[in-house]
Amino acid sequence: MRTYKAVNEQNRLVRSTLIINPEGVVVHHWPSVTPRGHADMIRAKLEELQGAEKSKG
Repeated sequence: MRTYKAVNEQNRLVRSTLIINPEGVVVHHWPSVTPRGHADMIRAKLEELQGAEKSKG
């Protein structure tokens, strides 16, 4: 959990989201999130990243 910065100094879990690509690389990190609207942000970022990947290939 520390690797992904999902634990704070008091050893408590931190609500965060990571997008990890198929190679295991963190390509985006939201270190502190609130649930409202967060799914839409994730969806938009995934579409952006997938579009960038398609333009490379």
